Amino acid sequence: DTLRSGGLRGLLLPHGLTMIAAREVPYCGCLFFLSGQFRARLRPSAQEPPHSWLRLAASDYAAAFFTALVAGPLSHAPSVVASYQQAHAAGLGCAVRAIYEARGGMRGFFHGLLPRTLSLSGSLFIVPFTIELLQPLLG
Repeated sequence: DTLRSGGLRGLLLPHGLTMIAAREVPYCGCLFFLSGQFRARLRPSAQEPPHSWLRLAASDYAAAFFTALVAGPLSHAPSVVASYQQAHAAGLGCAVRAIYEARGGMRGFFHGLLPRTLSLSGSLFIVPFTIELLQPLLG
């Protein structure tokens, strides 16, 4: 369907691609840089006696939560616009205008921010925690 309706350009450059990049760049920056900064500061000290998995996981989840408080607001508006573009096969300007008019101005771009931010904290926890857990096993 996409190839027939949008041609090769529609297949290679689908609606929302710019906003997908605008959403993912801040998220990846938070995942691969900011998350590590928070984790380093919140984790138990190496000089402390051996700590439990639960304590380590709790400090890593706290770091993920604080990271999500940055990643959520930075990446949410592009996510809203990309979703609209994909659902309605709309261009960027059309999507921004429609969201602005339908949702009461700028507020519309942040509708659903809290649930998305909370869900981001899950991925910002599980990805680094799992990578760190598996690295020694993989050599």
